[in-house]
Amino acid sequence: MIKAVQNFFDNVKFRNKLIAITTVTAVIIGGVSIMGYEYTAKRYNSLLYDQTAISLNYISIDLSAKIQTITSLSQMLSLNKNMQENLSNYIDSPDIIKKRDARSLIIQSIYHYIDKNIESIDILLENGDLIQGGAFFQAESPEIYKKIKEECQRKQGAAVWFSSNSDDRTIFCARQIRKTSYSDFLSSLGYLIIRIDLKSILQQSSVLTENSFIYISDDSDNPIYSSDYPNKISFSVQSENNKKYEIKKSGGQTLFIVHGHLSSPSWNIRMGIPYADVFESVILAKIATILLIIVSIVLTLVLSGVCVQSITKRFDMLIFKMNRLKSGKLEVLESDNPPGQDELGLLNQYFDEMTLEFKAMIDDNYVKQMLIAQAQLKALEQQINPHFLYNTLDTIKWFAKHCGEKNIPVIVESLGSLLRNSLSQDSDVISLKKELSFVNNYLQIQKIRFPDLLNLVVDVDEWILEVKTPKMSIQPLVENAIIYSMEEIQDVYTVNIRIKDTGDTVTISVENDGSQIDENILEKLNNNSIKPTGHGIGLVNIDTRIKLIFGEKYGVSFSSFANHVIVSFSIPKSYQSN
Repeated sequence: MIKAVQNFFDNVKFRNKLIAITTVTAVIIGGVSIMGYEYTAKRYNSLLYDQTAISLNYISIDLSAKIQTITSLSQMLSLNKNMQENLSNYIDSPDIIKKRDARSLIIQSIYHYIDKNIESIDILLENGDLIQGGAFFQAESPEIYKKIKEECQRKQGAAVWFSSNSDDRTIFCARQIRKTSYSDFLSSLGYLIIRIDLKSILQQSSVLTENSFIYISDDSDNPIYSSDYPNKISFSVQSENNKKYEIKKSGGQTLFIVHGHLSSPSWNIRMGIPYADVFESVILAKIATILLIIVSIVLTLVLSGVCVQSITKRFDMLIFKMNRLKSGKLEVLESDNPPGQDELGLLNQYFDEMTLEFKAMIDDNYVKQMLIAQAQLKALEQQINPHFLYNTLDTIKWFAKHCGEKNIPVIVESLGSLLRNSLSQDSDVISLKKELSFVNNYLQIQKIRFPDLLNLVVDVDEWILEVKTPKMSIQPLVENAIIYSMEEIQDVYTVNIRIKDTGDTVTISVENDGSQIDENILEKLNNNSIKPTGHGIGLVNIDTRIKLIFGEKYGVSFSSFANHVIVSFSIPKSYQSN
């Protein structure tokens, strides 16, 4: 399986490989980033939940303090000596005026304790009379009063708390007023009922918002106070796993609920706020972070795609160049954009340079092949009916001998040998020994022609006579030397032929006096600065053939000094015919 996948991957295009690698890398990095963010966000949310729960619990602490204050107030009122005395006078006095005065004093005492959180303070007497003081004057139902009396009697002077059936924002703190005088000690004077605006107390907290809610119940989970949410939320006495807070969904809304408890009175408090109200910034940060990661991944893929396109574009260009070269097109493509200096740019640049060198090598080889073909064609043209020429020379030789002429047979015989050897197609290179025989045939003719004027000196190292040299490479130089030496009138014209061992090479030089030569004549002949004559063509031909056979480092050279000209060339001692 792994091998099959590897083979498949090996056959995928390089561009797709880079795209796949980049995509997988981006997805892995993005996935790890999202998981890391989720873990960090979860830890952060846990801390934030705890802090939010603590903040909401401040409401429980504040409410507990206010409840305790009201409880203390109820105790203080119920034990107040003046209050008990006035109540006794109001209950026991038969005098209506005294009753009225006692009632007024009771109401005045009540108003002394009224504040913004207390709507009213009522005193329910045993006979059913109700003394009210405060901003709220509304009697509760007989059932409520009966329940209050029963619970207060059961508590025997301790504070009890009730919710109002008529107003869900109101709760009651009630206590039995019991005599503290020695006469009738602890007998009941009535029941103190403090009506409390619980909603006003809760709204004083800066933690709650308009959408916040509070649900207060007793230990039996009977409701004592609730805001607008209780019918929409399924509350439990304890949160899941006994946590201090929980997150619930209700009516399509997610709520953050904190559980609290008051010890006195023993109340359970559930405080909640819409999750979005408090954690909106967290939610937005989470969404923004995830979007940022996604955008980063997309941007990474886009930029990677651009980079991959830039890389594979140059790969495609290189492959295109290779296919062009394979099809025989050797021209280098021109581009407006430089290839760059990175590895791919250098690879394209080196390939272009290699193509140019390859083209130059092919062009050079083509030129050489053309020169060889032209030389062969010329040789073929010169072989037109050579046997007729040889037979004619033999006839002249026989006729001269018959007439008793001594020089003509020698000239004819030397010319015949010279022509026969020059027109031979055996090989392009021959031994120096054989080449010197051509030179000797030519010199025989020139000695007869100039018997007293020509001084020929030949200096040859005998052990190098088997070294190979291009055919007809020395004779044209000797011919040129004789011709140019006679440009000035002299008594004797000297031509020196030297063939010397110079290490790995053999140097052949032909020297003549009586003339001068431009040492750069060969370069000028090649670039057409001067027009070649018949002899100039011979020098170019010899130089070209030497370079074709032995290489560019070999060739004809010229030097001139004191009315002397030396034409020379070197050939390697060892030569393998290709």
